[in-house]
Amino acid sequence: MSRCEGFCGDSRILLKTSKGLSFMSLEVLRQVQKNRS
Repeated sequence: MSRCEGFCGDSRILLKTSKGLSFMSLEVLRQVQKNRS
């Protein structure tokens, strides 16, 4: 039971970090496009 809880927590953290990373990369791409134009 505790193992499942830990796994669920890890997957949640991974989802959060992946979402944050994708958001950050999108922001960086926007900044680069702004600088180019």
